[in-house]
Amino acid sequence: MRGSGAAIFATAGVRTQSPARLPGLALHSRVVHVLALMLAVVVLLSGLLTLAVQTIVRGRIPTAISYQGMTWSDEATAATRDAIARLQAQLGGLTAALHKKATREIVR
Repeated sequence: MRGSGAAIFATAGVRTQSPARLPGLALHSRVVHVLALMLAVVVLLSGLLTLAVQTIVRGRIPTAISYQGMTWSDEATAATRDAIARLQAQLGGLTAALHKKATREIVR
């Protein structure tokens, strides 16, 4: 699978025609220009793949997208904290009820 992806990028890079006058980023080299284009495609595809996986598989939507990356909400973390707090309260109630029952049985 990795080999086929590399072959696609290499083919796309080779088949892409460089402009007559290369931009300064390419350092006046067609090879560097093709590599820069391939890097841009890889970065774009990895961002889109990350967005798709997080949205489709985990049901999360990014709250912010900036040059530093994507920021995801802490809704899952807050929901988990609430669930843990409820379970701890239930456990505390069950422990107290069990302790009362055990004390009554000992007294008998």
